Amino acid sequence: MADLLGAVIEAHGGLERWRGVRAIDVRLNFSGAALVVKGFPRHLRPSCSIDVRECRVTFQRLGGDPDELPDRYAVADPLCQVPIPAAVRCVHAPADDQVPFTQSVTYVAAARATGQDAQLLEVGGDHFSVADATAPIWPAIIKELEELMGAA
Repeated sequence: MADLLGAVIEAHGGLERWRGVRAIDVRLNFSGAALVVKGFPRHLRPSCSIDVRECRVTFQRLGGDPDELPDRYAVADPLCQVPIPAAVRCVHAPADDQVPFTQSVTYVAAARATGQDAQLLEVGGDHFSVADATAPIWPAIIKELEELMGAA
């Protein structure tokens, strides 16, 4: 594997050139019914910029910035969709350093104000713990899912 990595780095200008790279721009190709339902049947090639020095990816959001395409952002914003015809469980760790905990607090409060079944499950861990099946909080997440499905 190291030989392959070395060959790829060399083919793209060598290690010194790579060290000077700040970001990699990527254009993704995908499709799906969710895009059609949300009103974006042609939005199949979003692009993103990957920051190679920090663990961060920035999507060129829905084809433009919020001030250019406010309608698209409104459709993509969960808070603008309240209430939805489903029970919602926001599983969030207050120590999350990627997404502010207040986002979940605000969403649940707004959903409940409309009479929607919405709850905030405050868990330990960090941003990635809620998606890690080996994390200590995972049994609590499974319990919530079982209760929602009527299996508990």
